[in-house]
Parts: sequence; C-alpha cells; structure tokens
Amino acid sequence: MGTRGRPRMSIRATKAQLDSPAWHLVQALNTLVKADGHTPAVEGFFDKVRPLSPQLQEILDQAIPRRDEAAAKRALSVSRWYGDEVVARLSHRLVSQPTINIEGLVGGYTGPGGKTILPNRAVAKIDVRLVPEHDRQGDAAAAEGSPHEAWLR
Repeated sequence: MGTRGRPRMSIRATKAQLDSPAWHLVQALNTLVKADGHTPAVEGFFDKVRPLSPQLQEILDQAIPRRDEAAAKRALSVSRWYGDEVVARLSHRLVSQPTINIEGLVGGYTGPGGKTILPNRAVAKIDVRLVPEHDRQGDAAAAEGSPHEAWLR
C-alpha cells in the first residue's frame, strides 16, 4: 500500500590509481540523505509527493489501531521508533513518503588481515521506496545527478 516498486541501483566509484574510490563513494552517498541520515536530500525528490487520498487516509486510520505496536517493536528488537515518532505518524510516512536506503556496501579487501592498497572500486547497492506519482526512471536519474557524479560509474 503506497509503494510502487523498489527500484534498485548500484553506485560504483572507480579510479583507484588517482584517488580512493571508497572515500568518493562515501561522499557521494552522503549527498543522498540529510544530516539525520534518514531524510532524502536529492533535489526534487519530494516534488511529486502528494497528500494521502481521503480513501487511503480512512484505510490507515482504521488499520493503525489494530496494529500491535509492542509486538512490532519486539519483532524488530527496538525499544522506540525513529525520532520517537508515534506509530500513527510512522504508518502515514511509510505509505506517503519516499525513502533512499543503502542495501549494501562493498569495497577493497575484506579478507583476513589488512592490505595497504587503494581498492580499485567501491560499490553501493541502493534501494528507493516509491510512492504514488513517482517513477523509477525519474527518481533514479535524480539520485545519479549527485555532486559527485563524475566518480560514479
């Protein structure tokens, strides 16, 4: 409800002989969210976000009281929600707000011991939650237009 697919993309940083791809990838990823590490910071990302329709609002208002908040927290091993938000606000945000998440990061040597070399590449797998009016191509293009685009291949 409220999501239209989960576009995924890989962001790669290369050019190890010139500089550290891992640090450039970290810098590029940092441009995707605000300082809170949660709110998308991609320019124009929220432009198409619309308020919930009255029908969807009604569905949520009926469903939220039936949710067992304590059980959900236990299942996720958390004692509180992000930003200490109440479950009603979280539920509304879940279906009405897009997100950008890092699914995984890989770069350099990860075996036993250490190596004092620059990795030849670093890769991040990104997940974008879409809401109505968003489209895969437009949001992926916006995310790829980060200030560090020259390092992303």
